[in-house]
Amino acid sequence: VRLPAIVGDHMILQQQTRAPVWGWADPGETVTVEGNWGEKATATTAENGKWKVFLKTPSHGGPHNLKINGKNEITINNVVIGEVWLCAGQSNMGWRLSAVFEGAEDAASANYPNFRIFRSKRKHSHEPQEDCIAKWTPCTPDSAATCSAVSFYFARKLHQELGIPIGIVLQPYAGTPIEGWMPREIQMNDPRTRKYAEEMDEESAAYDPTMAKKQLERAMQRWKLGERKGKPVLRTPKNWGHQYPGNIFNGMIHPIMPYGIRGAIWYQGERNSKDVPQALNYRKQLALLINYYRSSWHELSGGNVAKDFPFYFTQLPSWHSAQKKPVEGLEASWTVNREMMRLVDSEVANTGMVVSIDTGDAIALHPKNKKPIGIRHAYLALKQTYEKNITAYGPRFK
Repeated sequence: VRLPAIVGDHMILQQQTRAPVWGWADPGETVTVEGNWGEKATATTAENGKWKVFLKTPSHGGPHNLKINGKNEITINNVVIGEVWLCAGQSNMGWRLSAVFEGAEDAASANYPNFRIFRSKRKHSHEPQEDCIAKWTPCTPDSAATCSAVSFYFARKLHQELGIPIGIVLQPYAGTPIEGWMPREIQMNDPRTRKYAEEMDEESAAYDPTMAKKQLERAMQRWKLGERKGKPVLRTPKNWGHQYPGNIFNGMIHPIMPYGIRGAIWYQGERNSKDVPQALNYRKQLALLINYYRSSWHELSGGNVAKDFPFYFTQLPSWHSAQKKPVEGLEASWTVNREMMRLVDSEVANTGMVVSIDTGDAIALHPKNKKPIGIRHAYLALKQTYEKNITAYGPRFK
């Protein structure tokens, strides 16, 4: 029996559900997963070497352990049961706690054994991946310092207000367009995305792997002789990169998609606001991503992740100095993107938008004022998901 990275020591399972647990074994091998809270589930490994069970979980608590038995036995220790959230997006979602206002101080005091963090190494792939490089860690000063600031403040607030274990599955990748975050094939009905993909495919058609390898070997020789700076890397075709539709999904979402979650928070959009036509398209793209994540997660989890799970997203903050005249027309791509997000919030059920216009920076594309954004996401979840009687957002135009 072999397990994916997301099933391991210090993990958190979604409470009061049938949590998906999966892995690999020899075809026909019987695998039993047993939690020490008195529940177990059994599966027979398929011909492709994959197995999956759905393990009934109790109300929040722990620590527990899991035993997975096939031809070998694996024990997973220090497992807690609570609430699990996916946190995904580009660089502002991944921006480390240690690099934001008040972050170093908050990291230094971050001893929360029942707040668990799973952060994947950045990965893009032309083919869907089955696993990722990551591990679960309890929230300590060290793990908090390198955690996403937005996700940390979101999860810490939930942990403090709900008083139960909280876990975040953290999947950020800097500089990525929304096209990368969902499968290529579901986007080909969109003329802009189809053209975008076809142009990269055309540029990549002339790629010669043999020539690329020879170029790398020559560059390595120059590097070893001190004739060039920086260790060279193998040149790959453009459609293998992190900008290509589907490649981030393949590397970072596909490996963890069956995992039991309550909902998701999303901070992305800068890369899709280079011009107004691109920003206008974000309305359709974000709705497509939300609907695809919901339907696929629901199906792959055996119906145990809600088909309309909550999906909360960050409206883009301010950027550049205050303007004396309105920024309109073809210069208003970020403004247009914000409006597209507002429309998605009003059109797609069980979503929510965090306004961050007051947290931006006149110069930096990565503002350091991340704490309010994370806390506002938590307020949305507390009100809309956990039904707390609080104020979660300001007034809105009708």
